[in-house]
Amino acid sequence: MLCRLCKQEKPLLKQSHIIPDFMYANLFDEHHKLHMFAPAQYLEGNRRVARPASGEYEADLLCQNCDNVVIGRYETYGRRALYAGTNESQDYPVLEHGVTETGVPVTRITDLDYRAFKLFLLSILWRASISTRPFFCSVHLGPYEEQIRRMVFEGDPGRFDDFPILLISWHADDSVPHDFVGQPNINRATRGIRYIFPVVGISYIFHVSPNSVVPELLPFTLYPSNVGSILYVPTGLGKELFASYFNIKTSKQPFRATKL
Repeated sequence: MLCRLCKQEKPLLKQSHIIPDFMYANLFDEHHKLHMFAPAQYLEGNRRVARPASGEYEADLLCQNCDNVVIGRYETYGRRALYAGTNESQDYPVLEHGVTETGVPVTRITDLDYRAFKLFLLSILWRASISTRPFFCSVHLGPYEEQIRRMVFEGDPGRFDDFPILLISWHADDSVPHDFVGQPNINRATRGIRYIFPVVGISYIFHVSPNSVVPELLPFTLYPSNVGSILYVPTGLGKELFASYFNIKTSKQPFRATKL
C-alpha cells in the first residue's frame, strides 16, 4: 500500500496517531480512558457525558519509517519543547515571561529549534488533513496538503511566513476548562483561512492562506532565529472566546476533558 508521506509502496501501520498521545497524556484516567464533555452542557453544569477510548488514530496512513523515524524525530523534540518544565539542559528552550506593549501576558521562547518544532506542528496539521476520522472533518488543506507533505518529508520548515503558527494559551483564565482536546475548527476570516487546534490549554493556530495572519501578531509566530511565543488570553475573556469557538448555541460536538 502507498504510504501517504513518502509515497512509496510499503507495509502500513495499523495505528498512527493524528495528535500524539503525549500532548494529552494527563487527560487519561487509570483505565487509559478519556472523559468526554459537551461544551454547552459543561457551561450549564452537566459536564460528564461519556468515557470514550483513547486518542484519535487511524490505520493504513503511514509506513513504519515515516511514522516512527521521520515524524517521530519531530515529535521527540516537540515533547521536549512543550513539556521541558524547568529543565536546565541546554537542549531545552528557555522561557521568559512578560507582557506585550498592549499588556497581554506573553512567554517568549528562545533556543527553540525552529525547524524541528515547526515541522512537528505542521505534521499534526497535515495528518489531520489526510485523516478520515470524523474528529478532523473540518481540516481540508486542498492544494496546501501536498506542499506541507513535502516540507515534513524533506525536513524543510520554510520561511517564517510560510504557514505561520501562533500559540495562544487559556491558562491565565480559570473561567474556562484548560484540560481538553477540542475538535479542530476552521476560521474563515477576511484575511484567509486559519485552522485552530485546542489542545490542553493551548490553541495552535495554523495560518494557511498567504497573509492570513494579522500583521500585529506575526512577530509572535515561530521564527528561524529559534524564537517563538505563547500569548495568553486575558483574564475575563476566556469564557466568551470559549463559547464563541464552540458555537455554544448550536454545537453538539464533544470535547475531551478531565479535572471536574
